[in-house]
Amino acid sequence: MELQVTDLNGQAVIDSREIAREIEIQHKDLLKKIRFYEEILTGAKFRPLDFFIPSTYQDVKGEKRACYLCTRKGCDMIANKLTGKKGVLFTACYVGAFYEKDEKIKSQRLEAADPKQVVESVLRMILAHDDEIKTLKGRLEAVEGFATRPTPLIQESLYLSQQAGKGEEWEKVYTHTSSVIKTRVKRICKDNGLNYVIAGPEIRKALRNDYMRPKYGTKFRTELDKEQLEQLGKDVKLWSPKTIKLKAPRKRVR
Repeated sequence: MELQVTDLNGQAVIDSREIAREIEIQHKDLLKKIRFYEEILTGAKFRPLDFFIPSTYQDVKGEKRACYLCTRKGCDMIANKLTGKKGVLFTACYVGAFYEKDEKIKSQRLEAADPKQVVESVLRMILAHDDEIKTLKGRLEAVEGFATRPTPLIQESLYLSQQAGKGEEWEKVYTHTSSVIKTRVKRICKDNGLNYVIAGPEIRKALRNDYMRPKYGTKFRTELDKEQLEQLGKDVKLWSPKTIKLKAPRKRVR
């Protein structure tokens, strides 16, 4: 059965009823789990609405019943608690469903927008994720009708792109170091009984602020040279954060 992704004010979501059917549990049991996740997220000062959006539906008797609209993050959290074949199949289903929805939205936007709007949209996403900054100059020049005098946003993006575009060898080291960091963050979460989806961003933030900034004078990997990236990849294997609480107890869902 394919999962149906719907649009809620620009947010892609999946109804909790469909998820319950997919993972073969009672919907009421899934609601209990989600409410438990909400309590943990609220206590840790995360926004539950980024994961699970409360909603209602009418049953066959015409009565209102509770459900949740689960975002991609919410589906990640549910999948993280599943094991074995069931977890693998659910992950494959929701990842594929969200991917198809994203591709459809991108296609519609590309058809409706003029070239400059497309470029602006792409650059905003890149600036929000420093790990994804790549060389854009060639692509920008290929866009038909691109303005000869870029906006300040585009000028800033090009500057960051040029800093990142330091050659093929640099990009290989950058990719390898990024992989090492991801592996290390997952290991820290596992060793300390933490949820990777929730704690991962905080651990990465600690790495940038408490380790990279003092040592290299910047918290952005795109501003490091090849030798610095290589050293970072070696050091991070033994690094652990000091500024966040890692030993928080993790309750089990029964």
